[in-house]
Amino acid sequence: MRVFKLMPMLSALLLAAGCASPVSHYYTLLPEAAPSGTVRTAPIPPAYAISVQAVTVPAQVDRPQIVIGSPDSVALTPLNNSLWAAPLGSEIRQALAYDLSQRLGVLDVPAGVALKTQALWKISVIVHRFDSIYQQGVVIDASWRLTPVNQPKRTSLICQARVDVSAGPGIAALVQSHQKALHALAGVIAAQLSHKAIRPDSTVHLKGCT
Repeated sequence: MRVFKLMPMLSALLLAAGCASPVSHYYTLLPEAAPSGTVRTAPIPPAYAISVQAVTVPAQVDRPQIVIGSPDSVALTPLNNSLWAAPLGSEIRQALAYDLSQRLGVLDVPAGVALKTQALWKISVIVHRFDSIYQQGVVIDASWRLTPVNQPKRTSLICQARVDVSAGPGIAALVQSHQKALHALAGVIAAQLSHKAIRPDSTVHLKGCT
């Protein structure tokens, strides 16, 4: 009798093993850390810090799954086994903050932590489009506001740009293209903060500043 009672349980376990869920893959927008001694910093560190604020992203892609589209359809597909390592807004904020910090040789100070007298640039970013077109490329359309704190001779600046980067096949290729797009966007912001000319970049279309 005990044998017959165990048979349904064994069958259920075997069935569950045969229907195991596919392995989930997690992706990040943060670039690989530069090897020690290879990080480029400004010869004379600027007398300010930056504070990249929380990034707003479109509701359509504000989810754990990577959301892809196709060039000939308005349909969007969330990939249940291809996930962001952190919320998308946080991934973008961390990627921009890391890139800007490395380029400018400054600290990124978390919101609300800066000293009252510290010279600071608050960087607020709104992402209007974050498109991942499978086997084609990515689009990031974003606006940002640079707000000087404790810098009486500086004024605020609001800009918007669109970045288009082609991508090869596969999800990893799409993520790498998003990394390149954010790197290009950080380059524009860094140039503005350091009062340098923006380098020509075929992937970046600067829509204007006010």
